[in-house]
Amino acid sequence: MKKTLNLLLALAVAAILGISFAGCSGDSDDETVTLSDSFKEGSKTTVRIDYKGGPNGPTMDLFAECDYEYKNNEYTCTKVVTNDARNKNWQITDVTEESASKCPMTKEGDTIKFVFFNQMYNAIFNTKENTFKISKKLTSAVIYKSLVIKVNGEELKPTELSIISFDVNGGEGSMEDVVVERWKDYSLPANGFTAQGNKVFAGWGYSKKTDVDSVKAVGTSVKIEKNTTFYAIWKDKQNE
Repeated sequence: MKKTLNLLLALAVAAILGISFAGCSGDSDDETVTLSDSFKEGSKTTVRIDYKGGPNGPTMDLFAECDYEYKNNEYTCTKVVTNDARNKNWQITDVTEESASKCPMTKEGDTIKFVFFNQMYNAIFNTKENTFKISKKLTSAVIYKSLVIKVNGEELKPTELSIISFDVNGGEGSMEDVVVERWKDYSLPANGFTAQGNKVFAGWGYSKKTDVDSVKAVGTSVKIEKNTTFYAIWKDKQNE
């Protein structure tokens, strides 16, 4: 009891004098690692993509992982590992200018641009906003699952964004792409295209040949799980 009272008294005096005791607080002097830390000289960054692989093995769970070191204001690829045995040329042991060029990563202001295996994947990281998105430059046979990025061994949690595109599908005009947070609900917008001939806008579809009875109406809430294209579906005026 006496020891407890002495400890409490010591802590009270320390608080008054502004003294802190190591181990008595949950606070840490370590700052949270961010994407911008990968810009520091000598920092090491790892990027890993998990996917299901292409035409010869569409159900295979695959991954590819690249290591980089930041020196002299540029990223140098130091290692590439993949479990995709069909592409042994991706497994770099002696990193040369030619082999490292398969997975370039470059810094442009607050943005890191990352290309995996000759643009099979093209990721853009925004270090200021702590976000990333995978561009639309994906091969149709490869299904992207997830991306992990580490800086100096610490896994980061940037927010993943998805790109929503709109296809005129026989009408006229254009609509701008929309970037949204992945896995969130998105409300389908009003049609910005112009109908051709004797057609009127029926709604949005996930494919060009979506049946008129299956379209999604303007304002419908949909969950965005990946880069998605919505197609304008048209119907004859006399069918209204």
